[in-house]
Amino acid sequence: MSEKNERKVSGFWSTLPGVLTAVASVIAAVGGRITVLYTTGIIGRHQPSAPVAGVGESRPSEEAEMIPSLAVPQDGSTVSQPYRQPWVFRWDEPRAPGNVRQYHLRVFGASAAYPVADVKVSGTEHTIRGRECSYIIDNHRLGWKWEVRAQFQDGTWGPWAGPSTFNVSPFNKDAYCQQCPDADVCQR
Repeated sequence: MSEKNERKVSGFWSTLPGVLTAVASVIAAVGGRITVLYTTGIIGRHQPSAPVAGVGESRPSEEAEMIPSLAVPQDGSTVSQPYRQPWVFRWDEPRAPGNVRQYHLRVFGASAAYPVADVKVSGTEHTIRGRECSYIIDNHRLGWKWEVRAQFQDGTWGPWAGPSTFNVSPFNKDAYCQQCPDADVCQR
């Protein structure tokens, strides 16, 4: 063969699409590992052991005064399905009354990587209203968690109170279909 007819054969991994595919795979794998570590609480949910004064963290001796008390739903309790009634979350102010600017509430579904509710509110209660005719399937009704923390007038955030766990009552098709007769599950 002459030089004109010879083609240089290169492997997929030495081409730009091959390299991009490899880099994307590594990024996806690392991201997946980080998500698992965060979800299990191994990373991302702890307070620094030595907070720096004036950088948004409290001193350990003041920590108890900065944590709200979780009230409703109580740890281990069961809440109604969202089609029956909205979910109410209530907590008590930290022992530093009048000093709170706002609260940060997070609610996590059973084994969820991200919160289903992540809101900042000014009061000590928040109501979550589900979409009309929505319900939680039995496989996802156990092991829900919620937590709240306070932000103070000087901009610092206190530690998280919780998480506190709760469950969702079992799905009752008859009661659901009385309220939502046109839903797909009621047509079966």
